[in-house]
Amino acid sequence: MVDTPFQRTFLHPRYWLTWLGFALWWSLVQLPLRVQTFLANRMGDAIYWLRPLRARVAERNLELAFPRLDAVQRRRLLRQNLRHTAMGFFETGISWWWPTEKILAVIDFEGQEHLEQLQSGVLIAGVHFTCLEIAGVVMSAHYPLDMVYRPHDNALYDTFQQRGRTSNGRRRQDGQPPSRMFDRNDLRGMVRALKSGRIIWSTFDQDASRRKGVFVPFFGIPASTYPAAGTIARLAGVPAIPLLMFRRPNGRYCVRILPPIAEFPTGEAVQDARRYNVVAESLIGEHPEAYLWVHRRYKTRPEGEPDLYAGLDK
Repeated sequence: MVDTPFQRTFLHPRYWLTWLGFALWWSLVQLPLRVQTFLANRMGDAIYWLRPLRARVAERNLELAFPRLDAVQRRRLLRQNLRHTAMGFFETGISWWWPTEKILAVIDFEGQEHLEQLQSGVLIAGVHFTCLEIAGVVMSAHYPLDMVYRPHDNALYDTFQQRGRTSNGRRRQDGQPPSRMFDRNDLRGMVRALKSGRIIWSTFDQDASRRKGVFVPFFGIPASTYPAAGTIARLAGVPAIPLLMFRRPNGRYCVRILPPIAEFPTGEAVQDARRYNVVAESLIGEHPEAYLWVHRRYKTRPEGEPDLYAGLDK
């Protein structure tokens, strides 16, 4: 479990630019949501036209994942996706600094019955949608939710991130401990929390490297995938449940809890990773514009296969 307290060293000049950035970020998310959406759309359009590296990565991912789309359809999807990605910057600030009640007022929360009918801990097998932080608010406000993350290299940012992500679950009324953050390598801590009845949310859909991942198809292309979802669920003896989140055209958000993944875990790493990817593909297929395509999902290749992002850095 991770809990970084405020440190006097955060007042050191090396953190002054970080403080300035947070002050600017906080100021922006005090604007009305419609204004933030307008700014995010313009930012996304600028990224689309300037084509920085991350935009080129997203474009390549869409080519690989959706080969049946023609060039016009892919360009339209890329532009939508970059707008959603830019909005994710604002949504992170909203989730950290807006009052919980104000956030919940713009969220449609669906599928709670799938969680409430279970009498055990639950692993939320998440996917990196751009509005992931917003979904964290509604989940931690309603349930004893703990989250798994990778600590940030900047200690001040990491402290803000921890406090922002757990703030909506601090003052629980059900006798459960407040929301907590687990380092992604703390497998033992996660299993203990799940066995005690907690809900843990983690994502397993990013490149896992050659050392930690297994190669299974992701939109038809072999991708290094973490088998940890199956491992954690098996060791804790709990079901794994997917979570869908997206932004509606009217500006509201939908967070939808889905039924537990059937016949999961199997106890076999490759099979569990494949099953997770099938679920992830299904969720992303419903709202491909809302997925984090700027990540190099196909970075690690099977032995002998070429780099799928070759030339994008130029």
